[in-house]
Amino acid sequence: MTEDYYLQVKQKWEQAGYSDSQSFQAVIHPAELYAGSKKAELTPISQANGYDEQVVLWNELTPEINFTVNVPSDGLYQIQIDYFALPGKITPPERGIQINGEYQYFESRRIVFPRLWANESEQFQTDELGNEVFAKQVEVQRWQSAALTDASYLNNEPLTFYLKKGRNEIKLLYLREAMLIGRIRVESPEALPSYEDYLQRNGASDEIEALYTFEAEKSDLKSDSYIQAIASGDANVTPNRGSLITLNTLGGDSWKHGGQSVTWNINVEKTGYYELAFKYTQYFNINMPVFRKLLIDGQVPFREVAPYPFPYASDWENEVLSNDKGEPFKFYLTEGEHQLTLIADPSPYQRVIQTVRDVMEELNELNLEIKMATGNTQDVYRDWDITEQMPDITERLNGIAGKLREEYQYLRDLSGKIRIRPEIC
Repeated sequence: MTEDYYLQVKQKWEQAGYSDSQSFQAVIHPAELYAGSKKAELTPISQANGYDEQVVLWNELTPEINFTVNVPSDGLYQIQIDYFALPGKITPPERGIQINGEYQYFESRRIVFPRLWANESEQFQTDELGNEVFAKQVEVQRWQSAALTDASYLNNEPLTFYLKKGRNEIKLLYLREAMLIGRIRVESPEALPSYEDYLQRNGASDEIEALYTFEAEKSDLKSDSYIQAIASGDANVTPNRGSLITLNTLGGDSWKHGGQSVTWNINVEKTGYYELAFKYTQYFNINMPVFRKLLIDGQVPFREVAPYPFPYASDWENEVLSNDKGEPFKFYLTEGEHQLTLIADPSPYQRVIQTVRDVMEELNELNLEIKMATGNTQDVYRDWDITEQMPDITERLNGIAGKLREEYQYLRDLSGKIRIRPEIC
């Protein structure tokens, strides 16, 4: 690893006075892309899988795709790409990105472009005994538009890149798997609204008195083929067929990695405000919450659900999405079909992970200095006055211990965020 992590680099940018750019968007069409020093070869519209202009086929024969963009001021920008993952492989396409000839941070070395998967059939097949068996997974072929994101999802917002005023060269590097490339957008980051802003934006509307129930195991889209339905024999889980194995839950150990997503199509009959509730159990992280980011129709409605905590629960519980006071959030839905997505989101633990990384680096440096001070000699018959050789060692060790205590307290606070949960049935 040669670059700092994104969190460290962004902090340096902010300290240097660089901030998110304002109200800018540049659209780069496929005809403006280069493969090295030559124009990238365009695929005819007839082979573009429904895209509205010619696109670029990008496979292992093309090591890089590059383009230039002119921006009005120094600042931080996001990059969004239209892509179509070509079928034939399970693993998603991966690319790296360089800005003006360099990787700006470690996470820019690997950007993942997820595929989409679905069950082959809406109904689970059964074996000769009547037990339900895992559904065959099929890839859903469609164009997607994705902002470049940290592959680990420890940073749950789209990555930003520092661009200097004027001309910038952006280079995307092939890592694995072929895909089609459509338009690329370089744009200003958009801040998520607060819950209060969200309510004001949607205005006064009725709170609908209706109950819609959707079975989680009947998902419509998944980011990974191995996110599967799981059988639970608990009498509180539906559907339940007694002694027969019934695939009636989703997730578990197959839905735990950052960035993994599941989407359900839901229908409502009236326009208005609705509450959202999930029946869940979470016994994987003992006494600690796990987090999911909520999207409705591909957008996070407000920042309070990006991410949202699901506390430790050894039994099945009904979680109505609520604020810290236990007041349920209201979600505005128009009449008709909507897509509801949950993304596994470990970002609240990022600061702890980064602190541990920093501490390990400090300890490694300290270890090297101790070896230099002692001549790297392990002599059981010799005593060293380490404070004479390294007068600041006590202060440094106390500083490291203080950082770890602070993160320990943060984790305790995170585990202790218990909200009042309204009961639902």
